[in-house]
Amino acid sequence: MQRYSLIAALRGTSRFTDRPLLRSHALWTLEGLDAADQPLVESLLSDRDGRLQAAAIQIGERFIKEDNDAFFDKLADLASKCDAEVAKQLVLSLGYSQSSRAQMIIETAARRHVDHEGVFRAVMASSW
Repeated sequence: MQRYSLIAALRGTSRFTDRPLLRSHALWTLEGLDAADQPLVESLLSDRDGRLQAAAIQIGERFIKEDNDAFFDKLADLASKCDAEVAKQLVLSLGYSQSSRAQMIIETAARRHVDHEGVFRAVMASSW
């Protein structure tokens, strides 16, 4: 029973506290407990802090590997408005998928940040 109350507290912390570092630690702890489910990860893709968005992308790599359409929808939306640091993680994580949908999202992020060296290198690495 203690595990469930811990998970509930961590879920609340990952979404509602004002401290991004604390939210990030809660999210990664949930991942370690195998309790970071798709709805939670998807909700953090629209977080106001780019570090949380990048962590959510990285934790969501299992959904990318499964070619999960709902998750790809959220990533496509994010690609059109994220900052360059988030775009780097997005592109690198999408490298796990060979789907045409993943490639389209990578292209969207790359076009948005065409002059950013880090995004360029991520595109090169993900297409390797």
